[in-house]
Amino acid sequence: MTFMTIRKDTNQLHNDPIYRRKVAWIWASLEAKRQLNFFDGYLCNKARLANISEEDLRDFARYYSVARSVTFSDPESGYKSLSRKLKDSHFITAPPQRKYNQLLSLFKKICSRGSGTTFSAKLTWFYHPDEWPMSDTLAKDALAMYYPRGKKTYAKQNYPEAIKSVFTTKELEIVRNLISSTKTEYPYALRIVDKYLFLVGSGNLDNNSVAWIDWMNWMIDQSPATINDSDIEAIIDELGYMPKY
Repeated sequence: MTFMTIRKDTNQLHNDPIYRRKVAWIWASLEAKRQLNFFDGYLCNKARLANISEEDLRDFARYYSVARSVTFSDPESGYKSLSRKLKDSHFITAPPQRKYNQLLSLFKKICSRGSGTTFSAKLTWFYHPDEWPMSDTLAKDALAMYYPRGKKTYAKQNYPEAIKSVFTTKELEIVRNLISSTKTEYPYALRIVDKYLFLVGSGNLDNNSVAWIDWMNWMIDQSPATINDSDIEAIIDELGYMPKY
């Protein structure tokens, strides 16, 4: 099997749900890399430098569509308050969960509508991209599918913890093997899990939507010609060991 076999074998993608779920991981890795190049890499670097500006926050809110989830009491002062918080030493040195909690507390003070949970979770990711998930609503819905009925609410409400209970060090190692096999050179394995869960939660994977397949095929066309065929075959087999929902 080669990358181009996946590219051309549309019938198997549509007719074999098990194969489709494995190949969807390739979509997740390619999509994560695209976002890293387009916006995520820039803001991750600004976060490392503790230098995210008001304009950066506005761009982030538009790009990730989180602006619609909150209403600032005063939009101008709201973004100023956020920018100041991000430069505060107590915020900068805090672990991810504490950063998230600090942002939630701030949103309670500066918002007239919305709790800021999605805004806070996504923003926290840029400071800890290798250990904190973005916590998209669709991804939360998908993660709950991996849990029994009595624990689905737990999975949604405790996504950063619950995702690591399903996708452990073992599964993240498979994701890193995927990154190596496809020469994606993407540094954050947990984010690829996040992207995969987003696709599951959207319904497009199991509803056999062609949109993500067409996008993946276009991305495959742009991939390095040096990708080893045997590596692709091996990683497709290895992805069969990922958790089932």
